[in-house]
Amino acid sequence: MLKISSFLTVYSNNAVVHYSSLRPTGFAAKTSSVTVADINLYVTYAAVEACGHVDLSGFRDLSAWAEKVRAAIPNHDKVVQEGTAAFAQAYKAQAK
Repeated sequence: MLKISSFLTVYSNNAVVHYSSLRPTGFAAKTSSVTVADINLYVTYAAVEACGHVDLSGFRDLSAWAEKVRAAIPNHDKVVQEGTAAFAQAYKAQAK
């Protein structure tokens, strides 16, 4: 079984790859607005952010992108935030 901390480390190591794919237009599919690709990446970003295992503060453009996507997701708190909170809770329980 893959430990959550291993997943977070892999994500952290690949954050620059995710970030570089956003640069041309500011969105994952190189479009001018949020797509399913952005939402897919965002959910992973939100889970990593909720765990607090990886310092994402050095990726200002990535944070700005996340804010745009967060604003575009209807019922974000119910749809995403509850799930990422549960993921973070599982991570913290496993990390003990």
